[in-house]
Order: sequence, then C-alpha cells, then structure tokens
Amino acid sequence: MSNRSLLLVVSLVLVGSAGCSQQSARQVRAAGEGRGGKPLPVTATPARLQSERRTIEVTGTLLAYESVVVSSQLDGVVSRILADLGDRVQQDKPLAELDRAEFEIQVKQASASLQQALARLGLKSGEDPQSVAEEQTVDVMRAQAALDEADIHFRRVKNLYELQIGTQQAVDQADAALKTAQANYRASIDQVRTLKAQIEQYRAALELAKKKLTDTVLRAPFAGDVQQRFISPGQYLKVQERAFSLVQTNPLRLRAEVAERFVRSIREGQEVKLSVEGLKDSFTARITRVSPAVTEQSRTLLVEAVVDNTRRLLRPGLFARALIVSDHMENVLLAPASAVINYYGINKVFSIAEGAVRERPVKLGDRFGENFEILDGIQPGELLATSNLEKLTVGLAVQVTEGGRQKAVGSRQGAACNLAPDT
Repeated sequence: MSNRSLLLVVSLVLVGSAGCSQQSARQVRAAGEGRGGKPLPVTATPARLQSERRTIEVTGTLLAYESVVVSSQLDGVVSRILADLGDRVQQDKPLAELDRAEFEIQVKQASASLQQALARLGLKSGEDPQSVAEEQTVDVMRAQAALDEADIHFRRVKNLYELQIGTQQAVDQADAALKTAQANYRASIDQVRTLKAQIEQYRAALELAKKKLTDTVLRAPFAGDVQQRFISPGQYLKVQERAFSLVQTNPLRLRAEVAERFVRSIREGQEVKLSVEGLKDSFTARITRVSPAVTEQSRTLLVEAVVDNTRRLLRPGLFARALIVSDHMENVLLAPASAVINYYGINKVFSIAEGAVRERPVKLGDRFGENFEILDGIQPGELLATSNLEKLTVGLAVQVTEGGRQKAVGSRQGAACNLAPDT
C-alpha cells in the first residue's frame, strides 16, 4: 500500500471516529442527566380513547345562487342600454330597450280588428260576446224577419191554390222563397257563432301584440348583479341572442366533494365553517343538498351548502376551504400534539414504559383541538412524553411529572454509535 493510500484510510477512520464521538457525546450529555443519578425531566400524558365529533375538511368552489343569460324574445334594434357591468339590479328592473315603433303599430292593428268584430255584434270593448244570444244580433233578426215573411207568403199562396184561385207555379215560387229564407237564417246563426270565435282570436292577437310591445324591454328575472353586457345601442338583436349575464350573489352556493369514508357523517342542515384565501373573516354555511350517490371515479360525495353573503365579501368562483362538524360521535385514540415529532416525513412519539423510553412511529388521522388522532402505532393508555423530545433517545432514564409529582424511570441506554429505535 502506498503512503498516499495509507494516509487516506487513516483520514477516513479519524473522520468516522470523530462523528461517532460527537453523536456519542450528545447521547452522553442527554443521558448523563439520568445515568448519573439525575434522570431527564419530561412531562407525559397517556394516549386515551375519547368520543369526538369528527370535523371533515373539504375544499370547494363558491357559485352564484342563481345565474342566467338574459336574451331577447324579439328581433329588434337596441335603442337604450339601462344597466352595465357590476350594476346591482332589482327583480324586473329594465336592463335595455328595443325600438318600439313596429310593435306599437301591431297593437293598433290588432285593436282595430277587435273593435270591428265587436261592432258587428253590437258590443263595446270589454263586453263578453258569449253573453249575447245569436237570436238577438242584428243579422239574425234580419234573417228571422225575412223567414217569417216568406212563411206567411207561402201559406197565403197555398190557400189560394187550394181554393183554385192561385196557380201551382205561384205555390212553387213561394215554397222556394221559404226554403231560401230558412237557409239564410241558419247561415246568419253560423255567422254570429263564427264572429264570436273571431272576437276571441282578435283578443288573443291583441294580447300577443301587447306582450311583444312589453318584451321590447329586457328585464332582470331576479335581484342580482350584472356580470357582463353583450349588446350595444343600435345593434340588431335577434331572438334568443344573449344580451346580459346576471348572477345572484347573496346567498352563494358552496359545492364540495366529501371522501366516501365520511359519507355516514354528512346530512342536510349541518353547519359548515369556511374560509377563503385573502380574507381573514370566517363564514358560516349550512348543507342544503346531498347527492344520493357516490361518484365512482373519485369515490366522493357531492354536497352543497348555502353561504350568507350579506356583507358582499365573497364572490362566485372563489376557492374555499370548509370544515364540516359531524353529528356522529366516534371513539378515537388521541395523543397530544406536543407528543408528536416529525423526522424527515415520519411522525413519531416517545412512549415511556417498563423503565425505558421507546420510539414509536405513528400514523396520524384528523386533528381534534390540541390532539392528534392516532390511527396506528400505539395502544390506549401508553404514556407519551410531551417535552424535551429532541433530547430523548431509546432507553434513556427520564423523570416524569405527573400531577405535580416526579417519578423516575430507569435507564437502558444503548452503547453503540448507531443505536436503532425500539419499534
């Protein structure tokens, strides 16, 4: 072996020895408090089973309680814009107007046709044509008079013929005139009935014309805020073409997905506490709708809550974090948060039992106030150190404070440099 190689080996040995010596020194300093007759003082709390209402943390999106795109029901030219982006509007408030001239003419035409039909029945505007008997109309009365005259003339001619004064030709002419009068009478009855039906048709046409005139004004279907305006004055607007986007922002809806393991803890009426980024305020909501089925792809349950937004601090589209407090009580194993320490992504606790400190990797669940739920790693009743965790090593003697008294626990300190934790 060359001198250079020999020096390299010696250097590595010295570095390793120094590192081990430093680690051993730390352990000795930590253990020295207990091995020399003075155990390391720590506080400790036993892990315990406790009934808790589980708080379910979810994330979701705030949505407008109602949203709609207001469109035109008519073809027409936009004459006036009455609302714009960000305006708060009440229900039925005008948003825009179309040119009214053409629709006003249509109303006048329909009204004139109706008045003409009513006049033929001798009625005034607003009177019910069904209240008039057909026999009382002018046309029917005229036809009735002609029928009566034809009947009288026929009987007179027939009597003269029977007295051998008249001729058969006169009888035939009188009979034809009678039949014509009867047909005219029946036709007049039918004409009156047709006219009554036309009056109803004209009234419907007038109402439709009035509705079109009313529809020239685009109105807000509910109280809300104008999210966007799509039209301009002078623009030719077609039927169903969008004009405004309107949203209702108080209250708001929160839609979130809950993991399937919490499904039995969710019900309508539960209180929800939510927060959004950028706002220090917290907000209260209540679950109003729960999906009847779990989504197969994500294994989650969709829920919807209504959020009061009287102060107008929240806006549709914001991302929200929410806490749902379950009504279902569960027995959970709890350990103080101060007893849990994290080493490179691994959560651990120090259990004190049988005269030694033991290191326990644990799996954490939900947090309940100052405690963590322990899903795996320890058993109920195990005494867990809650202070000086950075000084604890496996087998170290400690002095536990319990209710104001101090209790010494024996040492079983390992001597090796790379002492492994007791799992």
